[in-house]
Amino acid sequence: MIHLLSTALAAFVVLAGTLWLSVFGYLGGLRALSALRRRLAAVPEAALPPLAVVVPTLDEEALIASKLRDLLRPTYPRDRLRLVVVDGGSSDRTCELVRQAMMPGSSLHLLRLDGVRDQAEQVRCALAGISEEFVVVTDADAMLDPGCLRALVTELIADPELAIAGAIVRPRTPLMEERLYGWMRNQLWWLEGEALSAATVSGACYGLRRSACQVTSEGARALDVRVAAAAAAAGRKVRLVPRARACEVRVPQSLREFTHYRRRRGAGYLAELVAGPPAAAAWRWRLARAVRLWHFRVVPRAAVAVLGLALALVAMGEWSWPIAVLAAFGAPPVLAVLWARPRRCLKTLAAGGRLVALTWFSLLALDRPAELPAALREAA
Repeated sequence: MIHLLSTALAAFVVLAGTLWLSVFGYLGGLRALSALRRRLAAVPEAALPPLAVVVPTLDEEALIASKLRDLLRPTYPRDRLRLVVVDGGSSDRTCELVRQAMMPGSSLHLLRLDGVRDQAEQVRCALAGISEEFVVVTDADAMLDPGCLRALVTELIADPELAIAGAIVRPRTPLMEERLYGWMRNQLWWLEGEALSAATVSGACYGLRRSACQVTSEGARALDVRVAAAAAAAGRKVRLVPRARACEVRVPQSLREFTHYRRRRGAGYLAELVAGPPAAAAWRWRLARAVRLWHFRVVPRAAVAVLGLALALVAMGEWSWPIAVLAAFGAPPVLAVLWARPRRCLKTLAAGGRLVALTWFSLLALDRPAELPAALREAA
């Protein structure tokens, strides 16, 4: 009995310690490395180059009019801005509404690709037909802050090695779990960009330097992940820009939608990681990819093992180590919530607990088929 207890305790401590380092140790390391990055100087307005904004669409009648109005209010100089809506064969009034917004001399253009439903192919064709070096790709359901375009292009100009600059994307939803997920995702991707120059960007809005990016559509499951991975693997920098902000409209509004949505997005994300660039890629990308695959494939199953060992230790009368590990995992998020949202601490922590459980379940179920509710199907 003593030997069994010692074995279980040793396995529990090793596994729990590995999990803690995988999560909080990784974040702490990124935070330390990010402090070393050189800050960039501001770019004057006169230096802002011509910019093309590409909006891939497919049956976006409900959103395209508000999207076009949104793109006409940025602070980017109008005489250097071109808007390209690339449609994959909409069967609704999407193209008609775009044409209605195209005034004589307008910078708005419509590119129709009937039957091209794949967003990656739409973006690839759009990039092949424009001459601008700097391009912003944004979804129809993403509303941009007025200064978003300028912030993305300014970052790209200030750092010639930067290939892709992503916006900070917030979900428009009353579901606190989704808002917390968006906040944590932004924090992680920003840190990976600052520390490793290998961030992931959201398809809702990102800017790119066309000569430094390769867009391939064959077998694409998540275009934003693919483009960012290819650039980072080639040794180019990929970062998020905190001053560039966007709001995503078509996001989960309930816990059921959240679970389905995260399983679908996670499956696409994992597929792009597995089929990622070759081993000869830049070391920063290889490190980021290895950690991401570890988080997707190993951490959820290791957490199951830790939970099982904790229950076994409690059953054998050993309470101290499970309680200590629970405190070690719980203290960092509790302190973060107390610092950021002291007035809504309990509500936020409850939502965070549900978020962890739902995300854990979603990662464990990635290999199973998951259908997305109709309202969110195109957003995935």
